[in-house]
Amino acid sequence: MIAFLKQRAEHLFTGYFALVMATGALSIASYLLGMQLAAKALVFINMINYAGLWLLTLIRLRYFFRKVVKDITSHSSGPGFFTLVAGTSVFGSQLIIVAHYHMFSWFLWFLAIILWFIIMYTFFYGSHCP
Repeated sequence: MIAFLKQRAEHLFTGYFALVMATGALSIASYLLGMQLAAKALVFINMINYAGLWLLTLIRLRYFFRKVVKDITSHSSGPGFFTLVAGTSVFGSQLIIVAHYHMFSWFLWFLAIILWFIIMYTFFYGSHCP
């Protein structure tokens, strides 16, 4: 199982958190249009998506750190990391608006700010280093 996860994590596309972002936006829109069942189902799906992508991201950071640094400082793949910030923010909003769950949303808000600083300055500073 660990070998399978490591294999999937090694080449994880940097923009995969757009899945969480889009699912969250669709869930919020569904909720606001009165489609409660669809909105809540998408919350459940997004919980799995978010947790799974974080698991793969943490495995990638642990076992393939040099590849992560290479990706985040690359002008072609680096911007994809910003979907981690956007996905985290939209997921937090989805939890507040659709699920009425505020406690974890505060954590996600702080996490998004920290991720934004790390990704922003690593991407722009790191891409100019020799």
